[in-house]
Amino acid sequence: MKVLYSQLKKYLPELKASAREVADTFTLIGYMIDKFHEVEFLNEKDFLLDLEVRQNRADLLGVEGLARELSAYYQIPLIKYLPNIKLKTNLYKLPFEIKAINSVKRVMAIKVNNITIKESPVWLKEYLSFYDINSINNLVDLTNYVMLQTGHASHVFDYNLIGDKLIWDIDSKYKNFTTLNGQEVILQDNILVISDGKRPLSLSFIGGKVDATSNKTKNIIIEIGIYDAGLVRKNSRELRISTEAGSRLEKYMDPESIPEAMQVLVDLIIQECGGEIGSDLYDSYLQLSRRFDIEVNLDKVQQIAGIKISYEESINYLYRLGFIIKDKLENKIIVNRPINRLDIEMEEDVFEEIIRLKGFNNLPINNLLTSVVNDVTPSHIILMDKIASILISNGFDEVRSWILVDGQENIKSNFLKSKEVKVTNSINDEVPFLRQSISVSLLGQLKTYIKNSIPDIQLFEMGKIFTKFDKYSEQNSLGLIIEGNKINDLKIKLEILLRSVGIDNIIYKSEDNPPESAHPKTAWNIIINKINIGIIYLTNTNIHTLASLAEINIDLIDKILNTKDQDNITKEITKKIITLDANMETNKIININIVIIEKLHIYKNNIWKWLVIDTYKVDNNALRYTIRVSYINLSDQEAKKLHKEIFGSI
Repeated sequence: MKVLYSQLKKYLPELKASAREVADTFTLIGYMIDKFHEVEFLNEKDFLLDLEVRQNRADLLGVEGLARELSAYYQIPLIKYLPNIKLKTNLYKLPFEIKAINSVKRVMAIKVNNITIKESPVWLKEYLSFYDINSINNLVDLTNYVMLQTGHASHVFDYNLIGDKLIWDIDSKYKNFTTLNGQEVILQDNILVISDGKRPLSLSFIGGKVDATSNKTKNIIIEIGIYDAGLVRKNSRELRISTEAGSRLEKYMDPESIPEAMQVLVDLIIQECGGEIGSDLYDSYLQLSRRFDIEVNLDKVQQIAGIKISYEESINYLYRLGFIIKDKLENKIIVNRPINRLDIEMEEDVFEEIIRLKGFNNLPINNLLTSVVNDVTPSHIILMDKIASILISNGFDEVRSWILVDGQENIKSNFLKSKEVKVTNSINDEVPFLRQSISVSLLGQLKTYIKNSIPDIQLFEMGKIFTKFDKYSEQNSLGLIIEGNKINDLKIKLEILLRSVGIDNIIYKSEDNPPESAHPKTAWNIIINKINIGIIYLTNTNIHTLASLAEINIDLIDKILNTKDQDNITKEITKKIITLDANMETNKIININIVIIEKLHIYKNNIWKWLVIDTYKVDNNALRYTIRVSYINLSDQEAKKLHKEIFGSI
């Protein structure tokens, strides 16, 4: 969001901070300065601040909202524009119809007659140029100006072209639409359209050419609406149309903020274009915004911040931000959120506002007024962090993919044989299914890497997969993929990973009914303690590029580890842990894990853990394995004797 320093001063006449100091303040309270330019506005030196507004804050996409933040930080008055015109009339009612009641939150509109459209004044044209908005005429330019001031986009319809019958609907009967700038688009079934019942006039986020005003326009209908933000975002993405209006309407705006913007817009239009009110104010408020009491403990906010913040200071911050202070108790207050702050829902949200305006730079870095709480991080999150570190250190690159996938690709990789899970009202109709395996995402990533000629591809991804058997469920899954026929390499890396996190007793069992993505003769289930935790296979080259792929259930691994930890707690360690290596060589095709488990089973009370740390071919084409075993409750001599007894022959 760009803002001129002089425009901030218009709202904050008592602002003493320089433009550079204001830029630093915005950064301090959470809105990073992207660019800072010295410019000229109306023949005077000015400064243009370009802010990164990453929050879902529609109010910060208007100059007034940014000025309010500075008002609270500097504790100075905010002077708002006060319209002279009164919109309450007793004329005639606009016969609008809103059919899409679930997608329209609130619409206000009014008719204005006998306006004069002409070239905009210099100040208006010059101001819009800072936002890369070309001047059209005084009417259109004023709608853009008010949008930049208040954050509210508006539509202006030529009454003589369309009449007064406007309909808001999601209707598939309109197939073609021409935007205000002449772009032809094909409308889909889920597009919110404003029509006259015969033709589409406008979309929620962009006006149409058929009803556009011109220098001949005399009578207009002004409309400001707030719609379902998700639908606006989806519509603009599907049609590949990006507008300033859309960037605001796709955020969560408060319907309570429309009346002020409407009054300002109508007042400015009548000032600059002439004319008079020609109808009653139309106001269809379909989805009331929630406003509820929030109890705020002002002692607790100091504990969280770690510094003293007086009650009066906290209350002043909230008052200037627009909070309604309903009651003051001994050390608490009851507040309602400000207009256009739908993000404020609980006490912690209010704490954040107070601390943010106090200044994060004022918070202590080593002194707390409250005790440090115990680490309550779920064990599977800790496990996933450990897995990522191990894999990255072993040459894998981590990728992240969307959980929505193509249905056919989903079926091909579904090794769990679960039913498909389809999303209702997916934001992308081309990928309406939740993935049933990480493999479907990894195979897609592999194609992209190959297309970009990236060598030595080794990828992993951790994330949610979704299944449906008797009921819906989700699980954390890990997928590994290596380009080419490197199944043995992948097996070794997988075993290193599992043993590094504390898993042993790994067994592979041939999968008789593998997924379509797998080669039918080269797929194995991964078994731990008789539990099937995943699958490893070569891809089916009739379907995919040749690759080695594995997928395991992280939640099952976490459960096994937690159970194992409990078992290990019962083992009393009376002597130091002794770790020894052994080499085993064979010309036979064997499952080395089963062989080791059988050898170690009868000595399990003296075994802490074991790991196959290396596998390689020797000169006679035999395979040699290096096994590392950790023994407990034995002396050095006893451990070496037992080690020799176990691994003396194979």
